[in-house]
Amino acid sequence: MDDIQVFTPKGKGIILPKGATALDFAYKIHSKVGRHAVYARVNGRLMSVKTVLNCGDCVEIDTDENSRPGADWIDYVRTKSAKRHLRSYIQSVLNNEYKRCPLCQPLPGDKVIGFKADDGTITLHKHNCSTAMASPQGEYMSDIEFYVDDHFLYRVRVRVVRRVEHYDYRTDEFELGNLIIEKLMLWRSNRTGAGVTTYIIHRPTSHIVEYISDFDVHSVNEVDSIIKSISAIEGVDKVHRVDVEQQVICTTMKNLAESDINRFIEAQEVPYFCGYKQALKEVKNGRKINHWIWYIFPQLRCLGRSSRAHYYGIADRNEAQRYLEHPILGKRIREITEALLEHKDKTALSIFGGIDAIKVRSCMTMFDFLSPDDIFGEVLNSFYKGERCKITLKVMLQE
Repeated sequence: MDDIQVFTPKGKGIILPKGATALDFAYKIHSKVGRHAVYARVNGRLMSVKTVLNCGDCVEIDTDENSRPGADWIDYVRTKSAKRHLRSYIQSVLNNEYKRCPLCQPLPGDKVIGFKADDGTITLHKHNCSTAMASPQGEYMSDIEFYVDDHFLYRVRVRVVRRVEHYDYRTDEFELGNLIIEKLMLWRSNRTGAGVTTYIIHRPTSHIVEYISDFDVHSVNEVDSIIKSISAIEGVDKVHRVDVEQQVICTTMKNLAESDINRFIEAQEVPYFCGYKQALKEVKNGRKINHWIWYIFPQLRCLGRSSRAHYYGIADRNEAQRYLEHPILGKRIREITEALLEHKDKTALSIFGGIDAIKVRSCMTMFDFLSPDDIFGEVLNSFYKGERCKITLKVMLQE
């Protein structure tokens, strides 16, 4: 059977193709219902408008006049009428969309100016954009409003600066970094958008630590809101939005910081930060006591939540390979893994605790993927019943 029948709350039957979603139902009722759909109630339960319907379902659509179709909705409809309406809407958005200057990158809410090209295309600039002033292209337009659209997100970068008297791994940068990430995650929790990326740049010689955060916003007001929130954190000296020229500098510094595998050596050699010798002693004793998991049993950066996990996270498969092949790090990860295998009578949970046991499994999965004939697979078989970290495998397979 290629069709299904669903019902309105009043009992009216609606015929839809098999695999149709609540969006198809909404557009079948009326194009305005589809265009302003917010969520669906399927058999009395609150569901996403992208929910696939089953035969006999009772469906109700809740709407909001201020709501507009999502950019991905066309991928979640089966009926021709819904696809037609969505294509029409997308085309109308594209026809009315401004281009943004790739250098000053204005946001809705910024004071903007525009230049209209011969083909009618309007490019928006911040009012003080040096590029626009130095080489204007097209007809100058000053009376322009760059409106907020809930379905359009723009990636921005914020730089946080803290001055420190002493370069202290234990407290200074990582504790403050965690607070910044918490603020960003809390801010993001009620918004739709891509993930938040935060990393740390150390400048010990100048007593400066920088935190660079990338995230998506709808408008400049949202940027101002998060800047205000981060500025209120004790210890923060300066917070500001970064333009493209500054982004080039920051990205270069980020790449240098993240590509320097010696960050693991530095951490393992600092005694008061629970170095490698202490970690090896604890593993040999069969119980982890101190905090060293990030740079002793590293995992992929994408799995980390804290600033320390991001800094000591393995960037990709290439860096993981460099770690294994490093004359010191490669020897140490195998040595401490062998020490762990002396405790097959115990569980990973009893040795490391719940969260760190999961991190060790991720680490072993990563290195076993790169070196399947090594000792890492034995840890997975002995302590985890052969179960690999699925997310780690997925990421490693994609690269």
